[in-house]
Amino acid sequence: MSAKRRILKYFLYAVLFLAMGGLWAFGQFFFYPWEGSYDGDVASLIPRDVDFYFAKGELRKDFDPFPRPVFLDDFQNSKGGRVLLETDAYQGVMEGLNLGPALAELDLALDRMPIEVDPLSIVGGKDLAVAGYFKGTSLETADWAVYARVNWMGKLAYGVVENNLGIQAQGLAILPLLHEGDTVGLTLTGGQLTRPIHLTRVYDVVVAATQPEFIQDCLELVTRKGADSLLQSAKYFDRIGQVERDGDEFELYLDYLALSETLRLPGNWPDPHSKDLGVALAGKFFQLAVIRELAGTLSFGENLRLDLTGDLASNVLTTTQKSLYRERDFERTDMIEVAQWVPADAGALVYGHVDIGDFLREAVASVDPDTLALIEDQARGVWGYPDIYPLIEDISNALRDRFAFCMRNFDYPEDPTGPPHDDVPVPAWALILWIEDKVEVNKIRDRIQSHQAEFGLRGHEPGSPGVFTITRGGLQHEYWNPLVSGTGHIATLEDAGRSLYLIVSNDSRMLGDMFSTYHTGGEGYPRLSKYPPYYTWVAAGLPNANFLVWWNPRAMGDTLRRMARAEAEIDLLDAIDWSVERPRIEREVLQRHFPGENLNRISQGNKERYEDMVADELDRFQAEFERTQAAAVGDSSSARIDLLELTSMTLLQLAADQKKIRLHGRIGLDFGPAMVPGTGLEPARE
Repeated sequence: MSAKRRILKYFLYAVLFLAMGGLWAFGQFFFYPWEGSYDGDVASLIPRDVDFYFAKGELRKDFDPFPRPVFLDDFQNSKGGRVLLETDAYQGVMEGLNLGPALAELDLALDRMPIEVDPLSIVGGKDLAVAGYFKGTSLETADWAVYARVNWMGKLAYGVVENNLGIQAQGLAILPLLHEGDTVGLTLTGGQLTRPIHLTRVYDVVVAATQPEFIQDCLELVTRKGADSLLQSAKYFDRIGQVERDGDEFELYLDYLALSETLRLPGNWPDPHSKDLGVALAGKFFQLAVIRELAGTLSFGENLRLDLTGDLASNVLTTTQKSLYRERDFERTDMIEVAQWVPADAGALVYGHVDIGDFLREAVASVDPDTLALIEDQARGVWGYPDIYPLIEDISNALRDRFAFCMRNFDYPEDPTGPPHDDVPVPAWALILWIEDKVEVNKIRDRIQSHQAEFGLRGHEPGSPGVFTITRGGLQHEYWNPLVSGTGHIATLEDAGRSLYLIVSNDSRMLGDMFSTYHTGGEGYPRLSKYPPYYTWVAAGLPNANFLVWWNPRAMGDTLRRMARAEAEIDLLDAIDWSVERPRIEREVLQRHFPGENLNRISQGNKERYEDMVADELDRFQAEFERTQAAAVGDSSSARIDLLELTSMTLLQLAADQKKIRLHGRIGLDFGPAMVPGTGLEPARE
């Protein structure tokens, strides 16, 4: 072998030995490049008995660049997004978070790096989880641990901390974390830390925790291959692991009982004793106190998908709640069947199985004493019952244990031959009921027919009949009552389909449309059951449920805006302080037109004229006030509906029994990507 080749050979050996030594030294101080990744789920490093757990995969997909969410531009350019950003509530939250200085400091630190760095690629870009235990009386005192998958730069950063390279300059002290005499990690103290932080690394997973027990549990779970971890617990496997997955879902588990005890949350929410009838009634059928724990996922894609399961404390369920949760659920075929009645452009549909008698009894128990007295008087004077409860029993016997309620835009033209009514804007609504006993239904109808005056029913002229029968898509009964807002009447339709139905509406024309929708369908009367978002989401949702809610605010935006404006105008009049304005106007009228008269003692000859002038001036002031505030009222009322339209379409399904409750939801966002084919209001062809 020549001298040159011998020198080259020794040189290559030297390079090889130096490289191996360098890699060995690098591995000793930092990490071994060939060590690979932790091949288990991050949840397999978390104890199964934690009180809370939140995790998100593929976070880097959600930011462009970090920390700017990918949807932010579309959100800021949407009508609802612009409104939300201007609300006082949003501004207050952002001021409280005070994110500006922190984000500016992060940008400055990243700019100073010698290379371009994406924080999510270093820490948590693939998997990030937070878990812990509630402790004390606030969330700030909870014990927690963060589990983050890192790349080579994250491993290098951990090695820098582990070897105390430049850490002391930050005012931090590093101590080895020992367990049974072995070093299992390290502990950071000092600096701006309010309590010690304990660190360890398992391949490409870095763990940071407030208590050393998290580190010890993590390493023990590694040796046991995740046995007895959160991942292998029933609450994770059944509630999170079995859900349809894409890999980037937001996972959550919450011991709600532990949280409520820590924060001393009220158990009686919604309040069953509230003066608001809706709140009180909701509180009779559901209480937060019945929930023990929650687990589920939230998926971000073409739409938001929520799957949440709550375990119930059955020992605290009330008799009414037990009865409700025992109700037989409905199947997908029922969800499609009821939607065959509903026009495709409906803004809302609520479908549920509930005992009608239980519902009415709880509704009566929730009203105020004065209203209850009026109801009791009606039951005795008109129906001939000693109180309201025998009437409820008859209604319960007449109807099956289910109902559906739908609303759509009120776009019916004014009918000059129709019933007298006010100009209050209302949606067109319909209540679908299932008849159990037609004889009982006829008894109720006959009682109303024979006591029209007592029910306030009348025709165009006082004393004229107020009950009419018409044929518009089946035999309908119209009950004219000028106190019915917007339409002045209630109409009913009996019809036979898969079952015998009784449909009640505030406009007979809607009943006609629903009859044609159910029996004809097609392009002339498109059905909600054939509307692509509805039937696609129902097909992919729960196979069985007790309640279903469909919400499409844009489909009835015109009516919602008119309703919001009318409500805002009423609130506007309430804003006038008449205790100040009326005395001012009275003084001005007196000084201008009745000089020499005393406000507290006006001569008899001027009194009537003075009162008429004051009344005219009050009307003028109110009209001027309404005129000057009209633009602001219109803008504010429209903005409220713009906020509602942030969600383009929503489907919620709720399934419950006495042990658990499950919620499935699909939510389309106004600023998000297209949801499913055919998301416009045009229905699918039949």
